[in-house]
Amino acid sequence: MRLFSVAFMTTLHGALTMLDAQTAGLSLSLGFHPASANPAFVVSPLAFNQVLLQGTQRHVQAQAHMNIDRLYTGVGLGVERTENGWGISPMAAYHTYFLRSNQHLMGGGQVQVHMTHDRYGKSVARASYRLGLLLYSNPGNRYFAGITFHKNEQVYSLRHNSYFTFNRGGGFQAGHALWRLTRHINLNTALFMNCFLRGPFGQLLSSHWQVTGWMRPWSLGAGWMQEDLRWHAISVRAGYHRKLQVSAAVQVPVSERQNPVLEITLKTLLR
Repeated sequence: MRLFSVAFMTTLHGALTMLDAQTAGLSLSLGFHPASANPAFVVSPLAFNQVLLQGTQRHVQAQAHMNIDRLYTGVGLGVERTENGWGISPMAAYHTYFLRSNQHLMGGGQVQVHMTHDRYGKSVARASYRLGLLLYSNPGNRYFAGITFHKNEQVYSLRHNSYFTFNRGGGFQAGHALWRLTRHINLNTALFMNCFLRGPFGQLLSSHWQVTGWMRPWSLGAGWMQEDLRWHAISVRAGYHRKLQVSAAVQVPVSERQNPVLEITLKTLLR
């Protein structure tokens, strides 16, 4: 089975799950942690005070985030291990109230260092950074909207099954609660998009859209992802969410003959 990238820079899939009753307005079931898409999420209820471990057949990622409430700040650290190397990503974010306290305006930054091996077996270190802004509803998770800018990131192309370095790029993230199917079942949706420019084949556009149903403590989501409008796949994720949250996802390419990929995610909340 081929690698199903966990990081947002490789494609747009991730996991945003509800933390408590106040955040029940919006839950997104995607395969990676939201801070991988936008470091401003580090200070949001969707990410702070959490530890995350995810793995596929060829990729393992861990992240930990902590909220410093009196400073309106969050900090985090991510590490990953692939067949071809490893990476480390410290991140931090700050938030303030916006528009008469009806929303939170969050800003964050992330530095990434990747150590990989070239075709001659020599170790190569590459550094990149990502900056993000996020508008987040208050209270609860009724909606969010974010933008990111990234520089010199290594991107995993699902279509080409390889890593490439892109000089610069931008991203957009949006999510919104939809409606209640019943008193206990909620529907939510989200769209993540990312564009990288001036790489070895010019540019890369990837996106992921997903709808998630939530009935505590269970969640079930289905989505669609694409790369340059040529490579397409569907994804399905199911999860059980308590103090320890466990979920499993499968990605099935539909535009090319490729094997499906299974991912397992474990997450715990720090109180």
